[in-house]
Amino acid sequence: MRVSEAAARRQVLLEITAPYWSPREVVRLRHDLGRIPYFEVHAATLLEVCSGRDVTGEPAGPAGVHDPYEEPETHDPRMESQHQTVQESSASVYALLSAGGPA
Repeated sequence: MRVSEAAARRQVLLEITAPYWSPREVVRLRHDLGRIPYFEVHAATLLEVCSGRDVTGEPAGPAGVHDPYEEPETHDPRMESQHQTVQESSASVYALLSAGGPA
């Protein structure tokens, strides 16, 4: 999770699969301390939809998909991407980054 700290002067997009609130909060706090912008995009997508979009065909690994998920208390935005194409979801994240953060 320190990759984002090393890239403090650049815009970096990381996908972090963290079903628990506390590791995500640690990342947010580290960014706050370093005055590094941090945006948490909550992809609230049904597991069945994610499985259908998986191009690898691999079964879900030990990434915590079967653990109870603790939804973020704050997020910048919440995307229910089962109602969007992958391209629409990507465009939403791109617009967030291009604007410098949530409106």
